[in-house]
Amino acid sequence: MASLLRTSVRSALALSLPVHRSLSTAAATQARPWRFDVPRDVAKAQYAVRGRIPQRAEMLQAEGVDVIFCNIGNPQARNVDQVPITFPRQVLSLVENPHLLANPPEDYPADVIIRARQYADNVRLGAYSESQGAKIVRESVERLIRTRDKIIPNPDDIFITAGASEGIKLLLRTLIHDSSSGIMIPIPQYPLYTAEIALAGGTAIPYYLDESNGWDLPLPELANAVTKANEQFEKEQDAMLKENPYHERQKLDARALCVINPGNPTGQVLEWDTIVNIIEFAYDNDMMILADEVYQENVHMDSKEFHSFRKVLNSMSPEIANGVPLVSFHSTSKGVFGECGRRGGYMELVNFDQGFQQQILKLASISLCPNVAGQLMVAMMCQPPMPLDPSFELYQSECDAIKESLKRRSQYLHEELTSCPGITCSDAMGAMYLFPKISLSQAAIDAAANFKLEGDLAAKLGSHAFTPDEYYCWRLLEEQNLCVVPGSGFKQAPDTYHFRTTFLPFDERLTTFATRFKAFQNNWIDEFGMGL
Repeated sequence: MASLLRTSVRSALALSLPVHRSLSTAAATQARPWRFDVPRDVAKAQYAVRGRIPQRAEMLQAEGVDVIFCNIGNPQARNVDQVPITFPRQVLSLVENPHLLANPPEDYPADVIIRARQYADNVRLGAYSESQGAKIVRESVERLIRTRDKIIPNPDDIFITAGASEGIKLLLRTLIHDSSSGIMIPIPQYPLYTAEIALAGGTAIPYYLDESNGWDLPLPELANAVTKANEQFEKEQDAMLKENPYHERQKLDARALCVINPGNPTGQVLEWDTIVNIIEFAYDNDMMILADEVYQENVHMDSKEFHSFRKVLNSMSPEIANGVPLVSFHSTSKGVFGECGRRGGYMELVNFDQGFQQQILKLASISLCPNVAGQLMVAMMCQPPMPLDPSFELYQSECDAIKESLKRRSQYLHEELTSCPGITCSDAMGAMYLFPKISLSQAAIDAAANFKLEGDLAAKLGSHAFTPDEYYCWRLLEEQNLCVVPGSGFKQAPDTYHFRTTFLPFDERLTTFATRFKAFQNNWIDEFGMGL
């Protein structure tokens, strides 16, 4: 009978006819969720920028709640709505549509049409490019570096990537062998670094920025960080040997030093002399430098100036200039373009041998190529309209307006936040964020320790414990519908608490953010009192 039933079911399915099964048969085939054990390194990786606070914010928004999202640097996101710059969008519209390129709109400037035809003659948006990036795009990056740094780079040392993040992932994947591979990262840091180091099985070596001095980097901290990391690694090796006498003892190899300039989440802009000191430290300790420079166009203080690591390195003695491996990263997602969804970026490798670059190229080729439309966005970021081009005046005015608006919004939000009791914050020198320090009382810390999610929220977001600053951000979201990221997601000095917020919402929304935040902070202090 069972055999006959199975045959009938198969026959009915083959004929696309309805099948009437017995209750027992339906129960036997009812779907049930699979449970998998994920690798330890996957479980260890965390990315707070898209963590459970933003996930909860998206749930509330789906319910119709007016949430102000300040958790991520996404300038063209809905409710932020930075208007795209005209020139690159016009060029891409022609390259995307060959029929339009054959008969361009009358109001499209001549340089837009010329650029679009140049790109269309060299790349096909619907086809793979070279894995290293289209040659015409790499040549545009070469022009940017030559103009900015007054040097002559080699286009063969340039890799176009799907945003700066993909380039960072490629480098870390190539550098890290196992837990003995150490990567120095600033604290606070962008969570991509700790996540990718964890996924690759390496060891993060934290060095702490000085909040009391505008998040500057005191040079002795670098050496102290390596010493502490070595001591901690030795203890871990001792524990492994005690557990397994056959364990082969390892030594920590500090292989690379990551620097974010301007800083994320801290916004500091490094002085020339500080960069010199960092390069000398890397030279003395046989490390490469990973220079994350995606916010190089986002400097908001007139007294500050962005200096690329490439330019500073080239100014030093030949022994150092030719002896420190350097990888610099840039992206179309930040700056004035704000084209996050295009996933365009590049990295330049300096002082690497061909063997290492071939390994990078091999890994890049596994993904075939970066997004070709994103590559063209990189080319236009690096090679914008020139002063005599018809598009120049509009392009320059749009860029200037974005820069001035970001500067104004950064200063406004800084003033509003620091006017609140219990909040201190360094000046907004650069990037797209503020990283305020929260003064939390013991009562607030105890409340966080006793708080946990339950029911459906726990099932979706996890029931693990809240850090004090995460509890603060959760309450801020639930009570005032403001989405920011707890400082613990970026790492921070022990016994300090922060949150990161963008200042990207435009004036009216930013004013609403400030008003809601002040109301929350006043209520919080009424409930828990001031911290120390």
